[in-house]
Amino acid sequence: MQSFLDSVLEALPEWDSKPGSYVFILPSKRAGFFLKNKMAEKASGPIIAPEILSIESFVKDIAGLSYASSIDLIFYLYEVYLDAAGEGKESFHEFGQWGQMLLQDFNEIDRHLVDAEALFETLAALNELKHWTAADEPTPMIERQLEFWKSLLPIYKGLRQKLTEEGVGYQGMVYRKAAERIAEYGETHADTRFVFIGFNALNSAESAIIRHLLDEGNARIFWDADPHYLDNPIHDAGLFMRLYREEWRTLEGRLEGISNHLASPKDIQIIGLPKSVSQAKYCGELIQMLKNEDPAIVDKAALVLSDESLLQPVLHSLPGSLNGVNVTMGYPIEQSPFAQLFRLLFELAREPSFPRWPASR
Repeated sequence: MQSFLDSVLEALPEWDSKPGSYVFILPSKRAGFFLKNKMAEKASGPIIAPEILSIESFVKDIAGLSYASSIDLIFYLYEVYLDAAGEGKESFHEFGQWGQMLLQDFNEIDRHLVDAEALFETLAALNELKHWTAADEPTPMIERQLEFWKSLLPIYKGLRQKLTEEGVGYQGMVYRKAAERIAEYGETHADTRFVFIGFNALNSAESAIIRHLLDEGNARIFWDADPHYLDNPIHDAGLFMRLYREEWRTLEGRLEGISNHLASPKDIQIIGLPKSVSQAKYCGELIQMLKNEDPAIVDKAALVLSDESLLQPVLHSLPGSLNGVNVTMGYPIEQSPFAQLFRLLFELAREPSFPRWPASR
């Protein structure tokens, strides 16, 4: 069975002979790591690898802005809030309870290229109608709420201006800036061949960037999909790709990279085991059995867990003969042994009967 990355590299025969003319863009840095390994396997000799970027890094290069950290953003937002809000400004502690949510709203507005001015003006008008009363004057609480909704647009504009002066931005702001500058960027990189790999659901900014480069003729996009769900009009997995296939005129109703793997024969075995610990132990035994049969097959094996809490037991159950494993799932830091150690130390410190050393003299 040919892998998706194999098929992409075979469709681009010049990536090996002219690596400097290609830029590969993938959904994440992690995906780029596997693409580099695949290129190393297929290269005819020593080469300088083509530029491989995650979509966030690519967008940042187009926009000419850096991503601000979440901590910096909340402080920038509070400064703008103090300048834009009227009376009754909240403390930073109170602001922190909803400031992060407001940042996320700004992020989604810009990522999807929404007309922010029309949106906030409409929200302010709707809330004014919602709190309309026959009384001559609204209550002080209603006045503060209406004042807040009216301040959202100045806060949004003030934050963007402040971040632009600093040369940074939140993700959505960087994406909107990149979508606005893509025509200029495309002209200055007319000789570069952009290759987009493995995307599915795109936000409006990503869609505008990719469509422009495709229309200019210096980009190609490969989709890791299967006709089993792509051609099924009621299958959710292929929803967005079906929309792009119909709406993007450059694609001409055809998607590159489609492979018919789901229709191939499969060997499925169902093994019932009680308790999660026995399941983790059996995973280790199964990996060892596969390694004994064919050591090379372990590098192509994927162990998919239905519960994140099983990660630690499974890792401790893997055979020691393995050189290393590639963990792709997230793991809450609160479940790590390091966090548990500090939790126990804090509990000991709070215990009234915990003996304390006399102060040094």
